[in-house]
Amino acid sequence: MPRLRFLLICQIFITGLAIPAFAAPRAVIVVGLAAGETQAERLQSHAKTMREGFLARGLPSSAITVLGTSGERLRRDTVLAALKPSTDDETWIVLLGTSASRGGELSFQVSGPRLTASDLTTAVKALPGHTFVVVATPASGGFLPPLLALPGVEAVAATADSGEVNEPRFAEAWAESLVATPKATFAELADSAAKRVESFYESSSLAQGEHARLIDRATGRIIEAPFTKAAAPAATPASRPAGPTPGFSVADINIPKPEEDTEITRKPATDETRALLTEAREAAKNSAYAALYLRRDIEIIVDRDFSVLERHRQRAFLRTGESLDELGTLMLPSNPPDFSTRLEGVRIIKPDGSQVLVNPRAYDERRTADNKEADDARAQGRPTGPLAPPFLPLPEVTAGCIIEAAWTIERRSSASIPEFSEQWNLAERYPTRLLNLRVVTPNGAPWTVFDPNLGGWARVNSTHVWHLTDVPAFEHRAGDPPASRFAPWVGVSSLASWDAFAAWYQRIATDSGTTGPGVTSLADEIAQAHPDRAGRLRAAYERVSALRYVAIELGVGAFRPRTPEQVWNQRYGDCKDKANLLVAVLDKLGIPAEFALVNRFDHTFTEWPSWQFNHALARVPAAPADGQPTDLWLDTTDRLVPFGIVAPGDLGRHALAFSRDFSKATFHEITAAQEPSSVWKELWTPGTDNRATVLLGADGSADVDLRHLFLDLSPDQRARRLQSLYPTNGFTVIRIDLGDPYDLATPFVVKAEVNLLRGKLPPPLSVPGLASFFATETISRPIWWDEGRATRFVHANGTLDLPAGPITPEVYKELRNRWLDFSR
Repeated sequence: MPRLRFLLICQIFITGLAIPAFAAPRAVIVVGLAAGETQAERLQSHAKTMREGFLARGLPSSAITVLGTSGERLRRDTVLAALKPSTDDETWIVLLGTSASRGGELSFQVSGPRLTASDLTTAVKALPGHTFVVVATPASGGFLPPLLALPGVEAVAATADSGEVNEPRFAEAWAESLVATPKATFAELADSAAKRVESFYESSSLAQGEHARLIDRATGRIIEAPFTKAAAPAATPASRPAGPTPGFSVADINIPKPEEDTEITRKPATDETRALLTEAREAAKNSAYAALYLRRDIEIIVDRDFSVLERHRQRAFLRTGESLDELGTLMLPSNPPDFSTRLEGVRIIKPDGSQVLVNPRAYDERRTADNKEADDARAQGRPTGPLAPPFLPLPEVTAGCIIEAAWTIERRSSASIPEFSEQWNLAERYPTRLLNLRVVTPNGAPWTVFDPNLGGWARVNSTHVWHLTDVPAFEHRAGDPPASRFAPWVGVSSLASWDAFAAWYQRIATDSGTTGPGVTSLADEIAQAHPDRAGRLRAAYERVSALRYVAIELGVGAFRPRTPEQVWNQRYGDCKDKANLLVAVLDKLGIPAEFALVNRFDHTFTEWPSWQFNHALARVPAAPADGQPTDLWLDTTDRLVPFGIVAPGDLGRHALAFSRDFSKATFHEITAAQEPSSVWKELWTPGTDNRATVLLGADGSADVDLRHLFLDLSPDQRARRLQSLYPTNGFTVIRIDLGDPYDLATPFVVKAEVNLLRGKLPPPLSVPGLASFFATETISRPIWWDEGRATRFVHANGTLDLPAGPITPEVYKELRNRWLDFSR
């Protein structure tokens, strides 16, 4: 090929004839879904480094495509469009993010339908010339077997096809190798990256949790790293301290023992206490926070019988008196026999270095007596007396103190579910200088430890250890995504796969779809009143939605829906009961529907099989032939959500939908049938004698919010609620009328006659949450208004539009200025 290119170029100079430019290499770097903001930043950094490496390799900027770094929701169709065949003689494809098995097939995680291994293979097969594929995701080895069958394709995967499920370091290592040796062959780059990974683990004294795989064309096999025996390159320094090896002791915070016969022991200052105070004051001198955690040690041990032992030790510095309420009282939750807390020790180091030691014996003796009393009362079938409060007020605590505390929590296993699934939030109100976390699980599969926002763990057998420095305080801001997307937490699960979860749920849901004459009669009534499919859908939704919501969460009832016949006859149910009833009614009407679980108002990490659900709703699959082009998501829990509107907390979440017999389960992203939109409308009509009439209405999601604002209020409270929406206090309410919030078939409108105090109309209404959304001049991370719905505010002054999707820091400032102008 190089000789042909030379001859063609010579022909141009000799004859002067114009010919097409010869095809050049191209690169497509794809950044998929991240488990949190921290991982997203890492992936974007890797993509940026790779782009620099491809430029150094000689690829023009126009030939390098980077997808998924601009804040938009990257979808499968976008990736496939970027991989369409072109005139390029060489294509490099890099996948960064997460991959997991779905229905027995490996898939790369993007928004909406996933990019499966079959999708990737089909796209690569259609490409001309030579193709190089780098899959730098967990469990990525499964992408290689189908690519092995394609000639002209070289590929490397960061990990094995199963068992290696944590974020690999291979992505960073491959990017560094490309920048260091941009002219190297594909095999040389793969080998260099694998050696960088190995060198990192060896130099950090960590057990290697990833082993790259490479298609070896010489042997026609997929081989495991190391790919050659040459000397490994020097390891790239870790982005954070490697930390201690497994086995660190939470006793490193040494709390002296108090005297046995006293509840409080006082001791003089020592060199140690003075040194701790000096360190604390130095660490907090430039901090704006009222307190600072100098150190937190947490050990979590999960046993095979699902019991859990937690050991906690912490050292906190109270910089100002504002932190006294938060840290001056030690919370020690206990709920025997499910879990109990045992105090191990408390030391208060006062500003002069003197010490106050709290004897845990007296507190624990009271707690032990309470636990025995509770056990005896349960055995004898009698009520218990008052228990000791689950907190301990600490003595002599003032600003400038250091508080050291240690306690242990023992949790018994729950018989509610046959698998273990638990999450521990690590976020705190104040920053943490050093967090040592140790998680121990039973040996062997299928136990998994999941840490989407931590990183930097070390693993030996079934023990995971993190050594994290400068952990920021948890600060939830208006418009933030769910905290699980960016705040630190760790989870443990014994579920092998989502298929295993579906099999368990099928067992407990067996016969929960049983219907009888009541449900049949309801379906017949709807069918007679509505001959069309759309009318029947709406009527079924409104009839079930109108039922009272009553939580049924006793024993297995926390997971198993009651039968549709029970729910309809009793006219009440919780979310899963009402969703199950709606699915049954639609089935009687000949409309296929599915029962679905979702993590409402939160995020489901689909790559981590575990119990992450708190809500249920119904999915009606798209039926284009019947006039329904997209899936319809019907949440009957909130009686104030009109038909066709995705209920608050559902939009954009991933729901696990079950087949009618609960034998199969598939994840789907909850989307709106049309462009997610929300409109707030107000119409002012001036009258005489400083009077005016105002009409408030709303469309879309705003209609739900407006109904909730005026729900269950007395006439006087309604008037005051209306005034609260106009902070300038520019009028008094003479009369107010409104529709029935529960009448979903009729638009909800608020009409009021008011007396204008200043003789002029007030500025636009301040929708709850809008002022706090624009409270700061700048933001540091993308935020969402109303879960990413496009929203319009209509007033006589004009209109204000907030765009759909995330609002980036760059866009935020301009939007805030528009809002300030609009609201004046």
